[in-house]
Amino acid sequence: MGFKKKNGLIYSEDMATLLGVDTSTNEFTGRIPFGVHNTDDELFTDAPFESISMPDSVKKVGRMLFMGSAALKKVKCPSALDELSDYMFADCVNLSSLTMPNEVPFFPEGCFKNCRSLAEVPFRTDCVSVGKSAFEGCTGFKSVVVPDSVEKIGPRAFAGCTGIESLVIGAHCYEIAPDAFAGCTNLAHIRVVEDNQFFVCDEDGNLL
Repeated sequence: MGFKKKNGLIYSEDMATLLGVDTSTNEFTGRIPFGVHNTDDELFTDAPFESISMPDSVKKVGRMLFMGSAALKKVKCPSALDELSDYMFADCVNLSSLTMPNEVPFFPEGCFKNCRSLAEVPFRTDCVSVGKSAFEGCTGFKSVVVPDSVEKIGPRAFAGCTGIESLVIGAHCYEIAPDAFAGCTNLAHIRVVEDNQFFVCDEDGNLL
């Protein structure tokens, strides 16, 4: 398969897929030009960039897109991106500013694992599930309010989030993995909204 180099980036021959960064130049400044539709897996893994902006032309992103990019602080996602990818931001320990797509129906496995500089869960109102280890190790969260749209919270979804002090479970959540909040040692306040028919809290605040 042929490829082209432009603007410090490497593209597929039709310029529709972004394949990599051209390390032989310093042209790429963090802004991906409009026209790209897809990105390859592990495209910016361990990359040195502090800020990356993806254009609204991007409709699909590869797995582990930014994984391990410790320098990364700010990301703008395409507004109409269909879905996030597995381990997309995993181990981006300094990521603190994030512009999300308009719709995020689910958080896939390991998506934000160990993003300890994030201050809040980037929920959208259409989200129905939180996948395995999606936010594991996100120690920057102080509270988590699960929207009414969320139905399932997967294994270790918020495990090790030691900063969480309070949790609110929304109306339609009917499945929470037993270890979803394992190791959340400061979680002291849990509330289940009145409309939820699947869970209750006992007098000690334990989820039943």
